[in-house]
Amino acid sequence: MLNKLVKRLLVVSIIIFLMSLTTVVIKPMEAQIGTQNSVKPPKTTSNESTCTPRSDKTDVKLPSSYDRRNTYPALIMLPVTGGTPNDYFQGAFAEQYSVRIKNPFIVVLFDIQGSRNDWDPGKNFYPAIERCEKFVKSNLAGLISKYSIDPSRIVLGGSSLGGDLSWALSLRNPALFQSGTIVLNSQSTYRDEVAMRQLVANKSRFFMLANEVDEDKRLPEIRRAVDELAKYGVDHRFEIISDANYTEMLMRGVDYVLFNKDFSPRLSETPSKVEPT
Repeated sequence: MLNKLVKRLLVVSIIIFLMSLTTVVIKPMEAQIGTQNSVKPPKTTSNESTCTPRSDKTDVKLPSSYDRRNTYPALIMLPVTGGTPNDYFQGAFAEQYSVRIKNPFIVVLFDIQGSRNDWDPGKNFYPAIERCEKFVKSNLAGLISKYSIDPSRIVLGGSSLGGDLSWALSLRNPALFQSGTIVLNSQSTYRDEVAMRQLVANKSRFFMLANEVDEDKRLPEIRRAVDELAKYGVDHRFEIISDANYTEMLMRGVDYVLFNKDFSPRLSETPSKVEPT
């Protein structure tokens, strides 16, 4: 009788021991998953400065046909107001990029944010330009070498604050960003006469897009920027759309600026109109 009792206690002890081992193995995994789910990118606040890195990571999107032995043009996206460059890589643009075979290019998405505080008041905008310029230029050489980027075919692009920064940096560095720029619904107020003449010599192309709903402020300003391009003879295309889904138009800008593609006056998918220049 005693032997049976001892055996039962031994069996129970073994079961309890095994259960404790199982708990030890599973619990850390559950804790890890819970930690991963709770981690979210920090949200932009008015105290955060535009183009201040949130981390040292850069999300580089490579074309499906990528071959290290070849060189590729690159699109560098600058942050939208209150967001990050990764915000662009979604919807229609991400889908189009994933299936694109002809005219491949690399997309560079730095882990930086765009702060509303760096656009309004206006006195904060020029320090933001200088900060972004320093950040992009300091990181560019390493990216060119690592991913076989063609240094003569690097394009800047962005919407809202990102478009204003792209416009300003391209005018401040026409020898670096020779191919041109994609500006989506931005005021583009920066001016540089010498740079405009250099852009003409580079045969740079600018894709300028505006939203007709925003006619009180951004549309008049971007028209002035387009007039400036026309004045100096910089190759450009100016379109006005009736909605704000810029991801659908981003690839169109890439094809125009990087691959010299011209389009018919009207899109079949998205209502738009081309302004005479």
